[in-house]
Amino acid sequence: MAISAAAAGQQVRIYRVGDEEAAKLSYLEEQGLMPGRLLEVKEVRGVDGVVTVEDEEGETRILGERLASSVFVRRVPDGSG
Repeated sequence: MAISAAAAGQQVRIYRVGDEEAAKLSYLEEQGLMPGRLLEVKEVRGVDGVVTVEDEEGETRILGERLASSVFVRRVPDGSG
């Protein structure tokens, strides 16, 4: 599922970045949002599709709707971080 379809409070792991646009890929890499990365979804705003996530180091990242829809994640079962 795209990270934009996750629910607030879920822990997810990025398994694929589905965008081939070089600028987007470069930005995601700079932000540390690459396959294998564990995140907690903090907020998914229905009104504009903006997604806020927190990484393992406690850094917050905010993704606009277009970017969030190109980051594919899998839910991490509770307690298996």
